[in-house]
Amino acid sequence: MTPERPADWWELGGAPPLYATRRNPELRTEGRRIALLSDALGAPFMPMQRYVADVATELLPDGRYNYPVVVFTVPRQSGKTTELRAVGTDRGLSRPGSGVFYTAQTGKDARERWADLVDAVKGSPLAPFATVRSAAGSERLVWPNGSMFRCFSPVATSLHGYTPPLVMLDEAFAHDQQTGDDLMGAIGPAQITLPHRQLWIVSTAGTAASTFLRSWVDAGRAGAPGVAHFEWACPPDVDVYDASRMHEWHPAIGYTQRPEDIIGQAETMSRAEFERAYGNRWTRTSSHHIAAESWDRLADYDQRPPQPVDSVVFGFDVMPDRSAAALVAVWRAGDLVHARVAKSGPGMAWLHQAVAELHRQGWRTLAYAPDGPAREMADELARDDELWGLQLEAVGGREYADAWGFLLQHIAHGTLSHDGSDVLATAAANIATRPMLDVAAPSRKASAGDVSALLALMTAAYALDHGAGPMPDLDYGFGG
Repeated sequence: MTPERPADWWELGGAPPLYATRRNPELRTEGRRIALLSDALGAPFMPMQRYVADVATELLPDGRYNYPVVVFTVPRQSGKTTELRAVGTDRGLSRPGSGVFYTAQTGKDARERWADLVDAVKGSPLAPFATVRSAAGSERLVWPNGSMFRCFSPVATSLHGYTPPLVMLDEAFAHDQQTGDDLMGAIGPAQITLPHRQLWIVSTAGTAASTFLRSWVDAGRAGAPGVAHFEWACPPDVDVYDASRMHEWHPAIGYTQRPEDIIGQAETMSRAEFERAYGNRWTRTSSHHIAAESWDRLADYDQRPPQPVDSVVFGFDVMPDRSAAALVAVWRAGDLVHARVAKSGPGMAWLHQAVAELHRQGWRTLAYAPDGPAREMADELARDDELWGLQLEAVGGREYADAWGFLLQHIAHGTLSHDGSDVLATAAANIATRPMLDVAAPSRKASAGDVSALLALMTAAYALDHGAGPMPDLDYGFGG
């Protein structure tokens, strides 16, 4: 059953989803009971929450859940955790002896959200029936029928020895693929013998690092069997900062949130993080120094160095742990500075040979930032007698910070044209800065991932703008 915007969404009210698995009216559901329970816990359901509960808890004739996996993504502060609270409480009360296991980004976050549940229960008519055990590492809420609602740290060993019918992964964007795989490796075998099993994967949208969540979102969007998928987010053609249109897509507007309050959060957040958290949009990283849309509009996928070229400079860079390196060509044509990745890849052993090949073609100028492995590579190249005449341009100290400023100016003024490659786009998204003197400069260690291609571009562009000489008409080996 392919997720899509329900044609009859108006019957419930509220903002429509971008994707939602359709309700099968022929199947019974636990949604009404869960909604009544949420009322008792002091958090009446919004239309979005009721719809999710109705579809996610559809029951097959034999009593099994129609959807063993539920994927649910919404903007921050839209009631996803209160929905989990109600679903988990209902599951424990309605199915004696059930174990409900909840986790979040970290064990600390999971315990804090679990404590919120306890507070809600203590303030509800259910208080006389709940026993709370708060010992660190074994926090749980126990019902008279033997069911329990407990939190756990998001590590596979936390579920060792348990057979949990219901597992809830909140804020799943925080888990990388390895963590997600480890959790699934524990959850799957633990649930396999249980006929009434369910896994809820709930979150705001993630970044390029959120590969575990993204794989489930993609599966849900594609209508994978056994997966119920729900997604409320700002549509691609709508400005996430437009408060006048927020009611069109944000499910909590008019219920628990006001547009002006959400827009107020933007003042303390980067655009990328605001889009991710409050627009439920997928971003490359959580904090862009270079906005994705600003970078993408500078792409020229068909660019090639003109012949003859006025000047070309290559830049190289290496990550501090030697995990990746990049070699980028930069040249000027008219008013534009052009950049194209010549080669990038894991490790740095290949870099010497790549430079030697360009040198054999007659190229001479190479720019770099003289830190860590990049300095080591420059020293290695300088000692190679076969690279006679190689001109190594070190862009360090204050020049390094100035090079960053010049690159940002090129981006802001539209005077940079790049090849549109994924490696440059990812580097632009990953980049973070550190203080240097009275300004900021890129920090490899603080960045979210590989930024070697962007730093190679940056140093080459600086060398190009500050005196690199004309180059001959060469075959630069860019490939197709």
